[in-house]
Amino acid sequence: MALSTTLKSNFTLAVRKAWQSILFVFTNMVQTQIHGYSNVISMLQYRNKRSMTTQLNGKLHSDP
Repeated sequence: MALSTTLKSNFTLAVRKAWQSILFVFTNMVQTQIHGYSNVISMLQYRNKRSMTTQLNGKLHSDP
């Protein structure tokens, strides 16, 4: 009986996480189509921003 309860709770948690992932992807697709933006950052954008901050050596863009 205890094993069955544990499996049921693990299965429920897995289904909940899968549903949240599906909703996240769907929301991003809708945002991209309607508003032209998404909260998903591509690796290229991440690498470009990271390399820019490393080139600045910790200085802000407004610093001379």
